[in-house]
Amino acid sequence: MAPERIRVLHVLGSLEAGGIETWLTHVHRHVDRARFQFDYLVHTASRSHRAEMVTALGGRIHVCSSPHNPLKYVPALIRTLRRAGPFDVVHAHVHHFSGLVLLAARTAGVPIRIAHCHTSGLPHKPYLSLPRHLYCALMARWIRRHATHRLSGSHAAAPALFGPDAASAGAYVVHPYGIDLEPFRTVGGGACVREEFGIPQSALVVGHVGSFTPVKNHELLVRMFARLRERRSDAKLLLVGDGPLKASTRRLARTLGCDADMVFAGERRDVPRVMRAMDVFVFPSLSEGLGLVGLEAQAAGVAVVASAGVPREAAAVPGLMSWVDDSAPSAWVAAVLDAVSRPRVVTPEGACVHMERSRFNIACSVRGLEQIYASGYAAAHAARSADAAVAR
Repeated sequence: MAPERIRVLHVLGSLEAGGIETWLTHVHRHVDRARFQFDYLVHTASRSHRAEMVTALGGRIHVCSSPHNPLKYVPALIRTLRRAGPFDVVHAHVHHFSGLVLLAARTAGVPIRIAHCHTSGLPHKPYLSLPRHLYCALMARWIRRHATHRLSGSHAAAPALFGPDAASAGAYVVHPYGIDLEPFRTVGGGACVREEFGIPQSALVVGHVGSFTPVKNHELLVRMFARLRERRSDAKLLLVGDGPLKASTRRLARTLGCDADMVFAGERRDVPRVMRAMDVFVFPSLSEGLGLVGLEAQAAGVAVVASAGVPREAAAVPGLMSWVDDSAPSAWVAAVLDAVSRPRVVTPEGACVHMERSRFNIACSVRGLEQIYASGYAAAHAARSADAAVAR
């Protein structure tokens, strides 16, 4: 008899563009769908191509609104879990809010409840408001009480959700993200992409992929580029992504007089192909849980210049990543020029080989999750059988 299918519900804000959403769709594509059924619960009904992808893979999408009103949200989530379930796993990807999600999951009888830390959070302010402090403290307590598993994308990110002593206490397991390397193997060089965007083949192309949100730090990126053009008049800035700060980023570029040398490419489904057109990938985020897009840039064989907010654990291909522990645009200019002046340490094909052999390939990521789900399911099933035997 075939084993029962393990039903997993992923809880996240939306299925719009983002590193975690990209990773989950890659996992869904590669997971053994004969053994695991993936569904999704989101907090917004907006559609995206990722929503279409997971639906095509057999996943169902449930919407639970009112996340800012726990008195409405928790009963609605419990009803969804019972009506659409039963689920064997609730895998929460919503940082501190996971505490509330896992409380509801436990109430609904879900045996495997996972809190997954994907970000180290913004740099600490001198103080938190009292309501925010109380909220974080309560959610952290509920995660400790209701989570059966705690995962983090990196050691650097984990303290933001699981506490400063989480590593010494063994309170979490690092589960690295994996990327699907097939698109990086099949794309050609970047000449066609440069032609598509009207970028000269001889230009110095600095690139970035990310949503236009505060944490991605586009302001520093644009100010750095304005300085870079003073040193390299052939420089171009290629930006992939969309978001609420896109308009203000354009205005800043016009103010600094560098907008004519910038390409706003919008959302793209061919990021591996676009990355091949870049000479340097600049990654100035204020914080990252690991930085999936930095892994993708390395898989494309592109040098990466990253901020101190990007964990050192993201280095996958030797010699491709460097860090800037400074917020001054001039320091970033120097780092970019240094990166392009160094001899190329690896070909794009060689970079793919490194990634394939690393812990960051999608096969490793999927195997790790399958093992977590399957072992948790077996333990829960054994516990239920034992309880039934006692009851008899």
